[in-house]
Amino acid sequence: MYSEALMEKIKKVVKTWTGKEGELDSLPIHELINALDQVKCDVANGLKSSDPLIPLMIQNVLNKKLFELATNIQNYPLNNKEKIVQVYLLVRPKIAYNMNKLFVVCERNVKRTKFNGEEETIRTYNLGVDYMPESGDWCHGHYDATTPKRWEEYIRDEYGMAIPLLSNEAQDE
Repeated sequence: MYSEALMEKIKKVVKTWTGKEGELDSLPIHELINALDQVKCDVANGLKSSDPLIPLMIQNVLNKKLFELATNIQNYPLNNKEKIVQVYLLVRPKIAYNMNKLFVVCERNVKRTKFNGEEETIRTYNLGVDYMPESGDWCHGHYDATTPKRWEEYIRDEYGMAIPLLSNEAQDE
């Protein structure tokens, strides 16, 4: 279907991001996003090794994996057992080097001791930046907002436009 030269370029993309041989489908979501950003830059800069079909091929695989994430969020648990409330995909970064990122907003219950010695449980929300769904990790986080909406506003203000990937039903589960 595709030329041998194009397939060799795809193999090089996979090798660059995984360190091993494989197909685009073998790249996890986070690495697909990074690879897509890189090949878009390569095409924009007119690098000899680039090909305008490669970003389209990566985007196609990424879209399938993001759909899988959005429709089967229960298969992507967080390492710290918090409940995922929403996942956002950055689509229009405010700063070019932010590129496309995934953010995860999760809910956690925190037990605290009041001054009178009684324990109380409060619900807070955390934001994971550069979320890696397959591993459940994120690169850095922000913690203890009182509502998920606060993190949506923060993403918009600090990073740019992001789209929510989970439906309201997925958030209510």
